[in-house]
Amino acid sequence: MRQIHIPTALEEFEFAKRAAKKFEEKPDLVTYTDEDIKEDELFAVKWGLGNDCILVFKIGDEPRIYAQIIAKNSA
Repeated sequence: MRQIHIPTALEEFEFAKRAAKKFEEKPDLVTYTDEDIKEDELFAVKWGLGNDCILVFKIGDEPRIYAQIIAKNSA
């Protein structure tokens, strides 16, 4: 069982609605955050088979950027 703190749940829901609006405005966007990408910030990822869901989580560790790891010619 998970205990839910209502104000926190409402804050996350409002964040999800802001993310949904951004995803609607910019269909190519796949991630969203209100602030910098840093520990304890909420982060949204477009999710689901129809790309109509949003996965929300709080960044829990110092984010790491793996620079230039994606090949430029990949499909």
